[in-house]
Amino acid sequence: MAREIRMEGAGEYELWFGIRRSKIRFSKREFCLVLGLKFGCLSNIINEEYEPVDGGIHERYFNNNPDLLVKALHEVFIKVEFKNKKDALKMALVLFVESILMG
Repeated sequence: MAREIRMEGAGEYELWFGIRRSKIRFSKREFCLVLGLKFGCLSNIINEEYEPVDGGIHERYFNNNPDLLVKALHEVFIKVEFKNKKDALKMALVLFVESILMG
């Protein structure tokens, strides 16, 4: 990743990027915020089972399917007409992270 930087004290599940003069963190916490998932402290995200948010994109586009694969994300992004622009943006960010950042 071209703009990824190493940060002293960064957690195992954090990616840091240098963009212009800013240092940007992307961690599981930000990932959950993008998806609208419920979360507590970071350790809870890692250790607890996923619980979809009522009315979130997981419910609207995936019927709360617990076995969701990246392939399904791609299919929905290409084929579905999103109910609003925020849903389209959230899905694009998830695909960006999964496909580009996490590779």
